[in-house]
Amino acid sequence: MDNPILVSIWIYAKKNASIPNTYQSHLFVSLQSGRIEVNKVSSVLGAGMGLADIRAITYEDGEPMLDQGRFWYTMSIRGRALPHHIQGVFSMNPSLFDLKLEGIVVFDRNDGLLRNEIASHIFYDRKEKLWRGLTTGFSAYANPQEKKQLLAIESTKDPRFGFSIMKANPFGIVGDIEDPHILYDSKAKKWRILTCENQGGYRAVMLESKDWNKNYQKIARPVSHNSTGPLFKK
Repeated sequence: MDNPILVSIWIYAKKNASIPNTYQSHLFVSLQSGRIEVNKVSSVLGAGMGLADIRAITYEDGEPMLDQGRFWYTMSIRGRALPHHIQGVFSMNPSLFDLKLEGIVVFDRNDGLLRNEIASHIFYDRKEKLWRGLTTGFSAYANPQEKKQLLAIESTKDPRFGFSIMKANPFGIVGDIEDPHILYDSKAKKWRILTCENQGGYRAVMLESKDWNKNYQKIARPVSHNSTGPLFKK
């Protein structure tokens, strides 16, 4: 139908309150003739873009980074399909849930291209004073000669703000594997990666190494259920 529909939303807050305490929505329709059928009603709090792969930026031991009173996250900014994505960096005051886009990250494999990999986990290595992490090499789908794999990423510059480039290198985890999360277990003195590989569905597996970016071995077999996007929690 061509008739206009007006949707109005009110959010009420107490005087001097920092958090709204009441949410109301109303739908008004003005028709000269005909009828309206409402097929679906939904309420969404978002950042105005398609988002996926929420992963807290952490320190090397998995502790979430709380800096400037805000938690920091990587989230994949998505279009209609996987070729139309880019790695976003967001922050949030945990008291307000004021999600804010802070920057984007692209990845350099030293081949003259800047790649739009996503599903990245970034951590700050306090011992080495470097920003490190892992990402998923989805850009391989654009080149039949490449294989999808996990990539080790690194930067001396803080990648949370503005436009950032992180160096990315293969480290032997090749195949239909994605959504990695990494931390250092100081008790075991080992790096561990939680990721998922496609075995009749993306199923979580765990890898282990003495080095953060090489020589990983599988130490836990795939779980029985689909578990894309696995995360360590601390």
